Amino acid sequence: MHDVVIVGAGPTGLMAACELALAGVSCTIVDKRGSDSGVTRAFGLQARALELLDARGMGDELVAAGNPLRTVYPAYASRVDFGRLDTRYPMLLLVPQNGTEKLLLRRAVELGVRIRRNANLVGLTQDTESVRLMLENGAELETRYAIGADGAHSSVRELVDVGFAGATYSLPMLLADVRIPTSEPPPITQVGTQGVVVTLPFGDGWFRVGAWLREQPGNPDFAWRNRVRHARPLRSTRPEATLIRPDGYIAWAGDHTGIEAALVKWCGPADHTDREGNRASA
Repeated sequence: MHDVVIVGAGPTGLMAACELALAGVSCTIVDKRGSDSGVTRAFGLQARALELLDARGMGDELVAAGNPLRTVYPAYASRVDFGRLDTRYPMLLLVPQNGTEKLLLRRAVELGVRIRRNANLVGLTQDTESVRLMLENGAELETRYAIGADGAHSSVRELVDVGFAGATYSLPMLLADVRIPTSEPPPITQVGTQGVVVTLPFGDGWFRVGAWLREQPGNPDFAWRNRVRHARPLRSTRPEATLIRPDGYIAWAGDHTGIEAALVKWCGPADHTDREGNRASA
């Protein structure tokens, strides 16, 4: 019998496992993925999260691996200065979630946490003494406690019939990780009549680009794709990176960036309705 089984090897599950291991509790993580995430997913950590990680000796290492923003401009003529915060980490730290996961995974393994990959949860029963977890590969685990940390589409929540309060945003949102060959970071926020585009620099030429659109773009047709191929730079942008707005669609494109295929994936129904995190990666 296990003491604790955690479903989900994302940041929440890994951090919970580290805390339990530090308290002397034996725990196992099961995750349906075959390896750690190779995509960005979430992109930043606030000051309080960094303080909590610092209490476990991980704050400075994450800061060294990320891109700290001391000031952001979320909209025209507005400014947020994180330097005014009374904290050791007065910043928004831009760091891909998979980078955070790698650090937490390493710490969890050091603390003796067991990780089981390719372990997709398909069944769960419980009584007053234990919880039994059934995996897709036929294995069964019995544990005193189970923790569901498997994201917005949680199998644990579904199997124990727990609702998910809230509502779906009606405003379409498109995401991508993009490499832009530019010596300077582009503007962080640009607001237009058809929506908003946010560009966040991870470092080393990589950016997270997010676009909020007033209208659903739908599937791209030939004319739309042709406009992408022949987009011209706006005067306000540098020649290395071009901001294009075909029919109100906002996205980054540039020479030799390989983004065009990702733009098509963005507009297809699978990437912004079915994939976790509404993401598309270039």
